[in-house]
Parts: sequence; C-alpha cells; structure tokens
Amino acid sequence: MKASRFNLVFCLLFSYLSQPVFALKWDLTPDVEFSETYNDNIRLDPSNEQEDFVTQVNPTLTLLGDGKYLNINGYYKMQTLFYQETAVQENPKTLQQFGLDSSAEILRDVFFFDLKASRNQKNIDVGQAVSFNNVTQTENRTDVDTWRLGPRFQYITPRSMRFNAAYQYENVNFIDRAFATQTEVLTSSIISGKLFSHYDFDLGYRRTQQDFQKQDRPDVLQSAYLTNRWFHTIYFATFLQTGYEDNNFSSISEFTEPDGPYWMAGFQWKPRVGTHFEIGAGERFFGPQYRLKLLHHTRNTVWNLTYEIENSSYTQEIYGTPLTQTPETAPAIVLIKEDLGAINQRFIRESMRGSFTFKANRNVFALSGFGENREFDPINAFGQIVPARQNKHYGGSFSWLHRMGPRTSFKVLYFSQISMRDTNDTNLDRAALNFKRQIRPNVSFELQYSYTEQKTEATNVSQGDIEYRENLFSLQFSMQF
Repeated sequence: MKASRFNLVFCLLFSYLSQPVFALKWDLTPDVEFSETYNDNIRLDPSNEQEDFVTQVNPTLTLLGDGKYLNINGYYKMQTLFYQETAVQENPKTLQQFGLDSSAEILRDVFFFDLKASRNQKNIDVGQAVSFNNVTQTENRTDVDTWRLGPRFQYITPRSMRFNAAYQYENVNFIDRAFATQTEVLTSSIISGKLFSHYDFDLGYRRTQQDFQKQDRPDVLQSAYLTNRWFHTIYFATFLQTGYEDNNFSSISEFTEPDGPYWMAGFQWKPRVGTHFEIGAGERFFGPQYRLKLLHHTRNTVWNLTYEIENSSYTQEIYGTPLTQTPETAPAIVLIKEDLGAINQRFIRESMRGSFTFKANRNVFALSGFGENREFDPINAFGQIVPARQNKHYGGSFSWLHRMGPRTSFKVLYFSQISMRDTNDTNLDRAALNFKRQIRPNVSFELQYSYTEQKTEATNVSQGDIEYRENLFSLQFSMQF
C-alpha cells in the first residue's frame, strides 16, 4: 500500500515538475542582510545573565515564477551568527530557512497540483524560556520542516455548480526532538452554485488520517455533511448543517464514543459590503458546539471577532496552522509538549479571538486579543490513562505604525500572554520599538530595541521557577542586487 502511494505521489510530482519552465517569467532577486545585535541576557538565564554582541550575515534568494500553467513563489535564507563572547558549540552558528508555495495547472481549469514547503525555527515549550529570535542561546528552539503536496480537481458547470475533490499529504518534522507526524486529507464536495435562486447547498466528505511516529496506530477522522442555506433577502440567510462523523480514537471521558450524528443551525447577515455576521449553535459527540464570526470593514477600520468550540489534538493543530507565522503577533502557544506520550492527546478547545485595526493618515493602530481553554481527554494516543488536566491561554497585543515619510517608518509593539497549565503558570511580556529607513531603492536601514520579561511559576515541586529579563538592541542593513 505504501509503495503504491509513493508511486502515485512520484508520478504526480514528475508531471508537476515537467511543465515547460521556458514558458515562465522568472524573477530571481538576491539580497543580503548585515546586522549587529547586543543582548544583555544571551542565554535567557535567570541566575547567570551573560551579555554578548552578535554579528549576522544573512544572504537571501527570492524566486518568483509566473506562467500560464505554473506559478512559483519561494525564498531561501542562510542565517549566519557570529558570537563575540558566548561559548557555543557552533560558532558561527548557521540556520537554514526557506519557503515554497507553488501551483501547477495540469489540465486547464480542471486538474491542479499544489506543492508547499518550509523550514523555520520555533519554540518548543511555553513553560521554558521563550525566544522571539534565533540570536539567543537556549535549548527551547528547534528546526521545523513542513511540506505539503497533492492534486485537486474541480469542475464548474455553466450555472456555476461546482464539483471538487482533493488529496493532500503533509509531513511535519521537529528535528531536534525527533518528532514527526504525517497527515493525509481526502476531501470531496458538490456545491450548488446558482442552480437555485433562493437556496444553495454544500454536500461533502472529509477523511483525515494522522500518523504520529511513536503511536501504535494513526488517528482517522471521517465526516460526511450537508450544509443547507436559505436566502430570505439579499442581506439575510439561515443555514442548517447536518452530518455524521466516525473517529477511531478512544476515550473514557464524558464523551464515550467519538462518533455519531451532528448538527448546527444559525443565520448569516450581510447588511452591506464589507460586513459579515454569522452565529450558529448545535450538537456534536462531545456536547454543545457554538460558532460566532464577525467581520466589519469601513473606510478606516477593520473589526474581526471569532468564537468556537472544537475537538482537536496537537497533531491536528499542527496540520491546520499556516506554514509561516509572524512571531511578533502570533500567540506563543507551542504545539510540542514536554511529554511525548501526550503529544496526540485529544482535547476540547474553546477559543475566542478578536482584532481591531484603525488607519488614519500616516498612522495604523492595531489591537488584538485572544482567550483559549483546553480540556484534555484522560486517554492519550497510546491508550494510557493520564491525569485529567486543563490549560488556559489568553493575552493580546497592541501596535502603532507611523509613516514619517514615503521611505521612513516607526513602529511600537506590545505583546502579552498568560498561560496556565497543570505544571506551571507563565506570564510573558514583550515591548519593541522599530525604526526603518529606505536609504536607496535597494538599500534599507533598520534600528530595533526590544524588552522581554518572562515569569514561570511551577505548580509541580519537581520543576523550578523561571524568571528572566532581556534587553536587545539591533542595527541592520539590507541590500538588494
């Protein structure tokens, strides 16, 4: 079975790469960054603070390929760090970062093949010293390799009725901690389009298989659904989604059988262009489920609010996260736990996220907040009974961007997060100032200061408390060729 699957992927990949590259319009842009950084606590050590100057030379290649049947967007960056004072195992330290996002149209308007890949560095455990960059010397960061590929099919009738089918394979590998997960997703759907004037439907099937390398058997999640939507006016619609899910993970918690029928009903309201409000309520195998979405655009503001209750796991969330994240704005909730035995332990996640952006003249103000509660199932991925536990994460961020001129900007950022777990409670705060000036069309200059403070109080006597402060100054030049 695995051999035939590999042969299928190989054939699809070969046909994908055999597109006529000479028909593409290529744009290859090399650039290099030079930076000098001062850090007064290079190891983020609460008891033995060490300062250091770190020199970076970071060459980067950006590739854009635009063609009739193939589009490629990628980059490669080699981050090289020279430490002046700190004794490190590797000096200079070299880190590889890359990203690829490409799509090929194999059969015009019908058959496509997508390929995405990335490597970056992420924190491992929010209860340990959390770093927002690769300059610090901690054991709490690791390389993360992710790649996704798969074909997709679509057919659109003259009345916009749509038939979709897709297969996607993803591999996520956390190198230093020897953790890997493979995910396969098969989806198919029929969407009515303009077949009816006051009604549309979405009939679909989804199968997700997640295989954790230390797990005896993979998780298989299957769901068939039918979403009905009735348009009462051009602004207002009601919907009803019904379906059946069949999941193979075991549980002895309050939801004893993770399968069965489910439903959700609600309404959608679009009073004007740029405004969308949706609310729904229903029932799944773990109990009631709710959903709230609000998106509102005006000339100068953007409002966004979401609320949902979902059954999930860490490997499932790894699959669902974007390949790239902005560490300044993304919550520092990490996806690897200290106990690999609980890596695929399932939980009920209740979350709310909101953001507000205001633009005025040369200023952009952004405010965001989030809250999340995770209630874990007392059986982990290996069928072992583990203590029931509950994690909570909440916090927010504020930023102000001021454009002093067409080539000059100044930014203020504040980020705060509180994480409460069974083993420890962590408060993480970060403030940053950034000044950027484009000296010439291909040369820019950037000056940055940041202050980070983390306090972790252990609730388990076997673990110690962590409290550290970090001041960082950075001067960077970037040049494109």
